[in-house]
Amino acid sequence: MLRRCLLDGYQAITLTNDSDISRIVFFLKRVNNPGGTLKAVIQPATGTVGTNAVPTGNPLAESNDVLCSSVPADDFGLVSFVFDPPCFVPAGDITFYLDTGGTTFNEGDNIYFARDSIGAHAGNYLGTTDGGTTWWFDSSMDAIFYLYES
Repeated sequence: MLRRCLLDGYQAITLTNDSDISRIVFFLKRVNNPGGTLKAVIQPATGTVGTNAVPTGNPLAESNDVLCSSVPADDFGLVSFVFDPPCFVPAGDITFYLDTGGTTFNEGDNIYFARDSIGAHAGNYLGTTDGGTTWWFDSSMDAIFYLYES
């Protein structure tokens, strides 16, 4: 089942091998006209992936900026976040999310992640509404994403 989630979501996964990540693609939707840019961030995780993993430590990598205006409006579409050069990410537990620090949201503006609960998965979706002090978890859901290696 496809669901939507406001842009306060993170995805936790386990990489079984060291990887040179070249891009992450999310299934996103824009409502109204948020301005500025987004970027994908990869960060180590602590906790148990699949249950309660959360970001910890310093980011491992940040993607190039993507204009909010390039996110499809009114319906979900694939949006690519490129790491140039590709970033080395060691095997282990990681989280990735969209950094909205370069984004301006006015009343009614939103960016949504698509999530689903179809099929077996070992990750967990999580989010924060206060910048990382308090976390919520949904082990039955995952962000819809593609992770590409170079």
